[in-house]
Amino acid sequence: MKTSTNRGGIADAPGVSAATVWRWLVFALVAAVFVWACVFGSRLAQSEWLSMEPRHRIAQWTQGGQPWQMKQWAQMQGQLRQALSITPDNPVLHDNLASLYALRGQSYWTTQSLRRAFFLDARRHQVTSLQLRAVNGRTWAALALSMHALGEPPANVYGALGNARKFSPSDPKVQRMVASLVLAHWGTASPEWRQWTLGLYQQPDVRMRLGLETMFKTYGVAVPALL
Repeated sequence: MKTSTNRGGIADAPGVSAATVWRWLVFALVAAVFVWACVFGSRLAQSEWLSMEPRHRIAQWTQGGQPWQMKQWAQMQGQLRQALSITPDNPVLHDNLASLYALRGQSYWTTQSLRRAFFLDARRHQVTSLQLRAVNGRTWAALALSMHALGEPPANVYGALGNARKFSPSDPKVQRMVASLVLAHWGTASPEWRQWTLGLYQQPDVRMRLGLETMFKTYGVAVPALL
């Protein structure tokens, strides 16, 4: 009498073909990917929902000049930190938190201890953001501001400004930030940086858009003669 050499192999079980087994394996794999995508997508959506209002508020406070209350600031900070706990590798969230801390630090500009405390937090998030996305000129410009606020050597500030100009040469927000920091460090600015800033001033539309005339006067730099 012949004995079976199959020791329970599923492919040789009555009525189950190898093709059927492979179809079930593929189905299981697709189902697993679908479940993972749903979970991951849900986390992204939750993070996006939490950060939506803070982004809007920060834009109002920094660009529109609208006043903010401490309670509002704390609420936006809490929402951004919660969103970051869900998606910790999101550079935009790090930028948002950095902007929030910088905003608070600027309100304490004349109080060194408080200014340093908030700009240290801002710099920490800016560095993390740049580790995740090093080609963001706006983040480099914001980092340069934090370095300036923390009293770091001008060489460090100019290094960040160089990257800001490199990655976002035509971004008005970057141009405004870079020009203001060059003017703030005018005494140590190289001829190249001075020429770049003066070149912006010589362009009427750029001068008006960036408010350069007021900026020159604010930092006590002689307004250049127009060509």
